[in-house]
Amino acid sequence: MKLFGRSQETGGFDRRDRELLMGMLVSMGALVRDNLSAVLGRLSGPLDDWGMPPDEPVDSMEVRVEQECLRLMALRQPLREDLRFCFAVLRIAKDLERMGDEAQNVYEELSNLKGPVDLAEWGELPLMGSRCLEMMDDAMDSMVRLDGQLAVEVFRRDDQVDQLWGSLRLRAAEAIGDRCGSGRDWAMGLLSLLAVGRHLERVADHCANVAELAYFVITGRRLRGEEIP
Repeated sequence: MKLFGRSQETGGFDRRDRELLMGMLVSMGALVRDNLSAVLGRLSGPLDDWGMPPDEPVDSMEVRVEQECLRLMALRQPLREDLRFCFAVLRIAKDLERMGDEAQNVYEELSNLKGPVDLAEWGELPLMGSRCLEMMDDAMDSMVRLDGQLAVEVFRRDDQVDQLWGSLRLRAAEAIGDRCGSGRDWAMGLLSLLAVGRHLERVADHCANVAELAYFVITGRRLRGEEIP
């Protein structure tokens, strides 16, 4: 399927239109990744005197992507694959914006902790974080490179993060049962760590969405509800 290089005389998007939208997505994804990576770096580091980069630039970039998609659809005569491409771009921008929100949520939960996370005890969290960053990188690559096989691989990797999240929840429940007399601060810290795990699980869900949308652009088919190749 030829997605790029169409002559504007025949209608539809040309290479520059698609490269413009793709470039905006890549810039937005890089900003979200930087924010999430900065937050995850604090899992084992000092929690005092650090701040979260503002989320407004991510929100603004999502609006710009929406506006550019609408502008191109109004000016061009979009063909079916153009509409499919715009649909995917808009959905990916929304998933990236929500990943940015989850990074903010992780920051807020870590801010509630009284000290650094004991990674020997809660090792699932850094693993979940690294898997999320890898999924984000590869999901965006699958869209940029139009790599359907990579999109499928990222989509499958969501199960790995789900398994880590399930393990964390189970061990947290066991810890509560074993140490129910440990005090309010310990209990509140554990709840914050569970919330961090839940937010990272959602980041992985959004990465899987991006990969699924890339697959949709490439093949015209959705991964959910189909047998994954």
